[in-house]
Order: sequence, then C-alpha cells, then structure tokens
Amino acid sequence: MLRSISARALWLAGGALVAITGSASAQTTPAPTTPTAESSPTSDTTVRTPPAPPTISTTEQPAPAQDDIAVGDIVVTAQRREQRLQDVPISVTVTTGEAIAKTGIRDLGDLARLVPGVKLATNTLSDNLNIRGIGSGVNAGFEQSVGTFVDGVYRGRSRASRASLFDVERVEVLKGPQTTFFGNNTIAGALNITTRKPSDTFGYNGLALYAPTDGEYIAEAGITGPITDRLSARVAVKFSGMNGYIENAYTRQDEPRLRDIIGRISLHWAPTETLTSDLRFDRAHNRDRGTYSAEIKGCPPGADFGGTPRGSCALYLAQSGGSVDDRYDFRSNVGPSGFQLDLTEIGWTNRLDLGFGSITSITSYFNDKAHTQLQAQAVPVAGVGNTFSRSPFQNQEDYTNYSQELRLESQGGSWLQYVVGAYYSHGDLTNNSYSSLYGSPAVGAAGAPVTNASTPIGTNRNLYQIDQTRSVFGQLSAAVTSQLKASAALRYTSVKKDGHRTQFVGIGSPFPGPNGFAVLDSVTEAKLLPIVGVSKADFVDPHTTYNKLMPAFNVQYNIVPTMTAYASYTKGFKAGGYSDSNTPVQFDSEGVDAYEVGLKGSLFSHRLFFTLDYFYGKYNKLQEALTSIGLNGVSITTVGNAAKAVSKGVEFSGTAKLARYVTLKAEGTYNISKYQSYTNGQCTSLGTFRLGATCVQDLSGADRPFAPRFSGTFGATIGVPMGSNVVTLAPSVYYSTSYYLTPQIDPLLRQGQYANLDLRAAFGPEDGRWEVAVIGKNLSNARVTSTGLTLGTAPGTVQAVLDRARSVAISFSIKR
Repeated sequence: MLRSISARALWLAGGALVAITGSASAQTTPAPTTPTAESSPTSDTTVRTPPAPPTISTTEQPAPAQDDIAVGDIVVTAQRREQRLQDVPISVTVTTGEAIAKTGIRDLGDLARLVPGVKLATNTLSDNLNIRGIGSGVNAGFEQSVGTFVDGVYRGRSRASRASLFDVERVEVLKGPQTTFFGNNTIAGALNITTRKPSDTFGYNGLALYAPTDGEYIAEAGITGPITDRLSARVAVKFSGMNGYIENAYTRQDEPRLRDIIGRISLHWAPTETLTSDLRFDRAHNRDRGTYSAEIKGCPPGADFGGTPRGSCALYLAQSGGSVDDRYDFRSNVGPSGFQLDLTEIGWTNRLDLGFGSITSITSYFNDKAHTQLQAQAVPVAGVGNTFSRSPFQNQEDYTNYSQELRLESQGGSWLQYVVGAYYSHGDLTNNSYSSLYGSPAVGAAGAPVTNASTPIGTNRNLYQIDQTRSVFGQLSAAVTSQLKASAALRYTSVKKDGHRTQFVGIGSPFPGPNGFAVLDSVTEAKLLPIVGVSKADFVDPHTTYNKLMPAFNVQYNIVPTMTAYASYTKGFKAGGYSDSNTPVQFDSEGVDAYEVGLKGSLFSHRLFFTLDYFYGKYNKLQEALTSIGLNGVSITTVGNAAKAVSKGVEFSGTAKLARYVTLKAEGTYNISKYQSYTNGQCTSLGTFRLGATCVQDLSGADRPFAPRFSGTFGATIGVPMGSNVVTLAPSVYYSTSYYLTPQIDPLLRQGQYANLDLRAAFGPEDGRWEVAVIGKNLSNARVTSTGLTLGTAPGTVQAVLDRARSVAISFSIKR
C-alpha cells in the first residue's frame, strides 16, 4: 500500500495548501469510483470498500525512507485508481479538508486565491473560474470551462461554488482539459471535491472560528459511526457568516453581511463483501447582503476623456459638492445588494465487484436556486420617478439536473487495463433578469403611458433552456515495458439544447423585479425597443445539437525508480448554446488541442519532492462574454466566439522536508495566455468614447483576462515541540503579476501586481486531536479587485469589487 503524505508536514499558506502540483491525499485511500462522462470520480474512503484495482505499473516501487524527515509518496486518484503522483501524467494541486477547515477557507474563491495559475471572479451573474488563463465569461447561457464535481456529481451552475467547500476530504485542482475522465465541460480544468465518508468506528470533529476584524464566524461539526454491522452514517453541519470589511456610506453598514448554513447526511451500506452503496444528501441556504459593494474610480475622468464628468459621475459630483471617494480603499457608496442561494443535491454511488472487474453507478439530482440583487452603477444618485437608484438590477435562476453514469473497469494486476462507460444527463434552466433605465431620460419620448422622462422604465429578459448530454467513453492502458507505460482514450459526446427567450419593456417598481413590473402595451413597447437596445425576437435556431469525438494519449517513462517523465495530448470540447442577452444571440462550440510534458520525482532520500511541466493549449472559437453599462444606462451583454487563443507556460512545485518540524514549499506558474485571432472584440471605454457604441477592436495578440504572467506561493511550516504539544508557525506569501478583469482588455480595469501575506500560528498535540490557532489573511492588506465594470453613461469611470481586506481570526478545533 502506498504511503500517504502527512498533512502537517506539507502545511503552508497558513495550512491552506498541503500538497504539491499533484494530488496529495490526507490518508491512503481505496480506489475511487471512476470519473467519467460529465461527472467526476467518487473517492470511496470507507473501510468496507471492495479491494482497489492496483496501478497499471508492473514495476516494484521502492518505499520512501522511513524516517521523520521523508516527504513520502504522494497518493493521487486523478485517474480513477490509487496511484503515486509520479505515475499520473497530469498537473494537479490538492488541498486537504482538514487544512480547508482549520484555515477558514470559506469557498472556492478563497481556495483559488492560494493556487498559482487559478483565478476565480465573483461577478454579477456568475462566478467564473479560470485556470491557466482560460475560463468562461459572465453569461447565464454558458457552461463553465472549469467543471466542479462533488463525489461524482457535476455542479453545472457557477453559483454553486459558494457551497462547495464543506466537510471535505480533499479538493483536487486538475489543470488543463480533463475530457476523458470528466466530460466536455472541463476544457480548462476540473475541481474534484471528495467529501468525508461515514466510518465504521465512532468519531467526531468540530471547529469554531471568529475574526474580530470583520466579524467572520464559522461553527462546524460532524459526527460519524456505525448503525449496524453493514451500515454507517455521517451527519455534518456548518454555520458561517461575516459582518463585512467594506464600509458602505450609503447603507451605513459594513458589507458584505453573510449568513450561510449548509448540512449533509451521508450513508454507507455494504450488504455483501462485493457490493457497496453510498448515499449523500446536501442542503445549502445562503442569505447574504451587500455582496456587490462596488467602488468607483475615474470620477472625474482623466484627460483622455476630456476631464469632463458626464452622466452618473457628473450627478454624483454635483450631489456631493464636487468631491467623491475616487479610489479603491474598502469604502463604498452604493445602494443595497444581496445574494440568496438554495441548493439541494443527492448523490448515490453503487459499486459491484465482479472479480474480473467492477461496475460503478452514479445517480444524481441537483437543484440550484440563486437570486441576485445589485446596483449596476455604484453611485448614490437617485433615478427618475423618485426611485432610489439609477440602475438597480435583479436576477433569478432555477436549474435542475438529473444524471446517470455507468462504467465497467478492469480489476488489476494485468499489464493491460481498461475502462468503458456511458453517461446521460438532463438539465432544465430558467433565468429571469429585471433591469432598470431609471437613469435614462430618453425614454420619455415614447408617449402615453410614458408621459415624461420621470417614468421608471425597465426591461424583463428571460432565458429558458433544456440540455441533454449523452456520452460513451473508453480507455486502454498498457505497461509496454517495465519502464514504459502508455494509454489511449476516446470519448464521444452529444449535447442537445433547446432554447427560448422572451423580452419585455414595462414600468418598474423602485427595485425592479417580478412584483410591480407592468408590461407596456405593444405600440408603446415597440417605440421603446430601439431606444433601450433590446429585441423581442426568439432564437433563430431553437433546437441545436453539438457532437464531438475526443481522443487522448499519454506515455510515461520511469527514468529511475524515483523519477518519471511524461507526455500527453488531449482534445477538449465545450458545446455552444444560447446567450442570456438583450438580443437573440447564439454562440458556437469551443475546442482545444492540449499538449503537456512533465517531470516528477523525489531526491535526497525523499526529502525533496518536485514537479515540472510545460503546457501548450490551442483554443478555437473560445466563448467570450462581457457585461457593461451602455450609453443609455441599460446593462449590455456582448457574447461571441474568439477565433483563436493560446495558453502556454511552465509550472513548477517543490516541497522540502528539512527536518521533522521544518518544511518548505514553493509553487509557481508562468503562463502566456493570448488571443491569436479576435478581430471583433468589444472596444475599451476610451475607444467607445471616441468612436461610439459601434466601435470594435482587434484583440489579436492581446492578453486574455485573469491571466497573470506569473503567480506563485512560497511558504514554510516550522514546529517547536513543547512537551507533548507543538507550536506551529506557517507563514506564506502569494504573489501575482498584473492582469485584466474583462475580455475588452481595458487599461482602466487592470489589476496591478500584488502580494498577499498570510500567517498561521497554532498550538496543540502533534496528533491534532485539539488545536488553538490564530490565522492572519492578507496581512499586507492588498487591494485586489475581484470583478470590474465600465460605465457607458460616465465615460472614463469604472467600478470594481474588492476581495477581502486584512483579517485576523482565532479558532479552536477538535477531532476524534
């Protein structure tokens, strides 16, 4: 059995990142159920699981040095079976669930801020995750380019990321397209989340955290144990919240104010020695306020824009007496905003051992209801008709998905192994948006009942979509010689989508939404449609099907028993679909041809572990979306396909165990992610100011958004024994070069280089059964923008939402 790496030995970033670029399990686990189709692997960590199929290698692997300063073999499950990292031809970063809980990582956004080459943008309509500079834009019609999976269940809506990191065993960040094992919606990578499973022995865990700096709190508890000889259960719940780190002068409150609850019930049943069944039920309930506390910059605008304030900026200056807060400083002056999430998920995994192989079934149900309210323009200026804001916006989304996966995999020992399977899913999406034009007097010309410029005109946009995915797949792996391994895989996916849209113009309530929105008569509405820039037309092709055959190949060569080189090729694909925008836009499928070569191994009797890889991905018809405020105040979403883009670079990581209580770790990504051909990109705010709303720019050769040239972490874990206890210090620094926030590559929406300093100090016994810790995050108080927007009504003025400011928390944890 492979020896797992110690979570304590690899803590860094305050204990947040505990593995190298490669999946590090907190314990040696039995073989997971295999990830296939548009779902991920389900790692079964219970003791009554049937025997795991061994790795395909027929070479005897040497055990690591058995001393206190050996790093040990890192166990991964990224390819459906338990393997050493050295035997897996992909780039992976892993964080253990214990580290996630103890360092107060709330969600995937917190985690992404610690992983080089990964960026997550919390945006108005979606939370788009980017890996190696590739990700999906902000549009309800997009599937994400980075798929999120929990125990084999695909979470297809980005907002579900707010409830993903709870009571987990580990999180694997798989970089690059993961088509063979995870399906078509992983063209940039995948997040594979494995939850804690029920145990056949009694156990519990608990954690309490409080940060007086911003009122953050976390209270988490879990209990597990046997019910009968064959049935065990686990129950866990987490209460979390925050009082806020942004001072909002308009609402006179600190924001964001978070109040979140998530719970889980898991059952493990082993009726026979060859059959296991795992059932999981998740429920999340988020009620958050002040989640879009945006700050403005460029009011008054710079000399390039004539230095003359216009639109909402001019009104804001007039209202404030000529002076406004025109910098990013954790102070906002925007009206009310909020976010609500209700998530329900059921995952049922069954595995039958047939002797020669095993059959695995994953059945799932997923429902996501998300409700967002915000002010599209972050200025405290009243709108027409005594409405309290010029650009309030509301979005409601309801998505339901059912899926079924079946696969057959060989049971090991042989030089030749196989996996074959099939997958089906059915999704139903309803997305409703309500936008205001309370800052645009132009609508007053439409006539009765729009009698003057004070009539609060708004729009209602609705997208309805049904998606069906069918996939068949197979992989064949062979140990060609004692040192050379090779595998070939093939996947065929067919995605069918049916789309329908409606668009209405009407008179809205002070905060636009379904209550109080009155649709105008058809004659008046027809007059307003060209003024507000929307269309009532439905999609030209409401029924579409996208098919793709996707091969993958890789070879691995053991240079010496402790060092492996590999090379791989993968074809990826993400289906086209229907845009949620003011006009009936459809977008095409995107594809990638990805290549990777790498070297992994250990040196100095396993005291140093390292990985190094070079990646190159050539993307075709990359799906792009951009949301901005137009010249008339309406929210505009532009959707299209960039003809060609490339992502290439080098990734490295290293962990050195210098002594029993001293560990160093460094990890970094140098990445060039550019558009190779994109001649019809949306203009920058300066281009639009000079050339008008019809302006387009040639972005060929320009950097992609959320693609810093370099990002990296460096950290240490230093322990000082004190009797039977240990004092542990874990400082870490995360550094990123500059990058753009939107695909229009606007210099006004550019995040400069920054460094985050974190520090964790803990005291407790070495076995971790209890611990007291002080956790400092972003101690450098870096101003990091999560998302940004241009204001067409005020050329030269932009707004952005900042990531969390400096925080210090104290926590206490126990476990058995």
